[in-house]
Amino acid sequence: MVNIPTINSVVELSFKVRNYFYFDNSDHSVIKVTGVIIANDKWNGADNVTIQTTDKEYPKKIINIKNIIDINIISGGTTNIRRFKIVNNNKEYIVVKNESHFSCSCIGFKYHAKCKHIEAVRKKL
Repeated sequence: MVNIPTINSVVELSFKVRNYFYFDNSDHSVIKVTGVIIANDKWNGADNVTIQTTDKEYPKKIINIKNIIDINIISGGTTNIRRFKIVNNNKEYIVVKNESHFSCSCIGFKYHAKCKHIEAVRKKL
């Protein structure tokens, strides 16, 4: 289980990003942003968090949960996230349960907001 901020929470997030230029001889850089957690877009992956910032060039940051290093909640709360790995026909999908809401990384969920992977997890629970 992972605790992530709820929508409309004001947070300061530290997360790692791949450093493709290797200016500092490391393969990752750490970025810190402050903003408001907003709902993910429909096409967004199931295990991402979207934060609205004051950055004029890139006001929305989409951050994968596994890359988050530290979360400082300024206002708002957290929710428990459970992740389930489903392997189907040699493809891996991630089903995420956020309290009573389910989402999946598969293309079917992105277009129809339901899929067989979520149903499989519901049966197991």
